[in-house]
Amino acid sequence: MHIILEYLHIEAILQIILAALLGAVIGLERERWKKDAGFRTYTLICIGSALFTMICVYSIDLFPGMSFQPINAVAIGIGFLGSGLILTKKGHVEGLTTAVSAWTASAIGVAVGFKLYSIALFATLTCFIVLRVLRNIEAKYLD
Repeated sequence: MHIILEYLHIEAILQIILAALLGAVIGLERERWKKDAGFRTYTLICIGSALFTMICVYSIDLFPGMSFQPINAVAIGIGFLGSGLILTKKGHVEGLTTAVSAWTASAIGVAVGFKLYSIALFATLTCFIVLRVLRNIEAKYLD
């Protein structure tokens, strides 16, 4: 049983949930003040940041002596591409959540590359919930 729980990375799942909740708290505060980066954006930023960090931590055991330069390159490269997705129209910023979604998706891709499949699957599910469910909450209660 212990091996199954370790394989499923239960601690990692809890880390992703905690990151999502903490990011949501910050995002709700920003939403309250009608800032362009709000609820979903901050939630995804926390998930992506936690995931990139977790990949490094788990990879130390899986791949001793591994250089983390590829992870660094992906995070920076997708961040650069994401900046092209952000537009300003009539004083309103658009594309922030799309850019952060791309950046977080890159972390999920890195997790798959490092064979951290259950972590990647759970992070994907969490991001889907953030994008779909929190959009409905934003529309109903925060707009």
